[in-house]
Amino acid sequence: VLVTDPARTVRTGNRFVGLARRLSSYIEIRNLREDYRGKITDAFIIADEKAVLYRSDGRGFDGVMGTVEPLIARKHLDAFAQPWQDSVFRHRQHAAEA
Repeated sequence: VLVTDPARTVRTGNRFVGLARRLSSYIEIRNLREDYRGKITDAFIIADEKAVLYRSDGRGFDGVMGTVEPLIARKHLDAFAQPWQDSVFRHRQHAAEA
């Protein structure tokens, strides 16, 4: 999961973040690097490299879903790859500093 506003996520007590902490070997959260913020506004979830839930405006609730869309899923996964690699995983940095 890439988070674009980590302060808001912490401030609102996001329940998904709590779940991710309990399932840390299954869910990884990274803070989106500053230079990507404002450029990436969509939100999506990919399941099994073929099911897609997509919102063009990640702040809203309107979106589309397809259960067997491997080409569309691949397009989003490819777009996600570089920001994911470039973004910081804060939890591990803090653990290393302690």
